[in-house]
Amino acid sequence: VDLASLEHQLAIEVDGHTHKQRKWRFLDARKTAVLNALGWRVIRFWNEQVLADLDAVVSEIRRQMSTCSSSDSLPLLDLSQPPTGSTSLTE
Repeated sequence: VDLASLEHQLAIEVDGHTHKQRKWRFLDARKTAVLNALGWRVIRFWNEQVLADLDAVVSEIRRQMSTCSSSDSLPLLDLSQPPTGSTSLTE
């Protein structure tokens, strides 16, 4: 997860061109399914979206946060620390 709001249980992913490959689509779908099962909402943006229209991306994140009720749920997953054995993506 690239960014996360523990309070809103919102995971934000920013994907580069490698995420268009079959392997990464599979891994991204699996990650999303796990996070959803843990009560998290996942939103994704392409790098190009962030670079071309950051205001729209920020607006969408704010919109998603406003639809999450922080009083209804507690964080189920601490995304502040990477899991053991994780790898870092450059994109």
